[in-house]
Amino acid sequence: MWVQWGTFYLNTPYSNALQYIGDLMTTDRESPYDLNDPPDPSEDYQIVGISRAHDLITTVVCVPVAAHSTWVSLVCSGPDGQVAELERNSLRQKIIDLDLN
Repeated sequence: MWVQWGTFYLNTPYSNALQYIGDLMTTDRESPYDLNDPPDPSEDYQIVGISRAHDLITTVVCVPVAAHSTWVSLVCSGPDGQVAELERNSLRQKIIDLDLN
């Protein structure tokens, strides 16, 4: 099992980040995810998804730092480290491209 991770900040409330990232993972992907439990910003801080086309599990954690600042941890794990790295990079870029800042 290989694990690829990265962290970054978004200038948006964590509940906003959770909602948009959850939507992104299930619709706007080369390989959409089945989410373990759709994010509920009133009680969740993370999203766990299984890629439909790749043997990957991806976890996104959104931690509120301030009213409009969220620390994001993105972790992709699977049997192929290169696939996990490519998915981590692709998903991170798609999240940044949402322009939630």
